[in-house]
Amino acid sequence: MDMERYKERNKDGNRDGQAKCRRCGKYWPVGDFTIEPNSKMPMCSVCLKDVGEGSPIVIKKKEDIAVERIDQEKVRKRCPNCNYRYNYNKLERTPTRCPYCNVKLKQI
Repeated sequence: MDMERYKERNKDGNRDGQAKCRRCGKYWPVGDFTIEPNSKMPMCSVCLKDVGEGSPIVIKKKEDIAVERIDQEKVRKRCPNCNYRYNYNKLERTPTRCPYCNVKLKQI
């Protein structure tokens, strides 16, 4: 779908059956979205062409979350993926994966 067709469909401001592209921020018909395999984000057909040509995808990284000290061995951390709070043992270096979403955790 090209820009002319996009403008024609959006003249009246009607957004029924449309979704916002997470990369470009524009509204497109739902049928024009595809899941991009590398970032696993839904993208409009225009952005998907740009990604195929090698333009970089900008993904906002979450800020580092502060670590709370419980005692000498243990600290309370948050999973960067799901924000689940868990206790991390610095001596044993456990858990290695998030107890909630099973994503591999960064060792400290």
